Amino acid sequence: METRTIPGYRVLSDDELSLIDQAKAAKAAILDMIDKLDRYPHSSPFGAVGTVAGRPTLDHRNLAIARTQIEMGFMALVKAIAQPRRIMS
Repeated sequence: METRTIPGYRVLSDDELSLIDQAKAAKAAILDMIDKLDRYPHSSPFGAVGTVAGRPTLDHRNLAIARTQIEMGFMALVKAIAQPRRIMS
């Protein structure tokens, strides 16, 4: 089988690929937790906290920020392992 490369990326070692797989699995686990939290009721836009049907309310704005920051962090983690290079024209 021919090894194909993506422009700007080098061929990764088995160890590097394993690290990337581990990072992606960790990201998936954390995003699964955020998905579960996203099903909780929204807190009041006026800052009131409490419960709805016995479940705590959550600040979904901050939950969305957390999701975005986690996705960005794991993207940076994978880039730290893969070390892509800029493609010069």
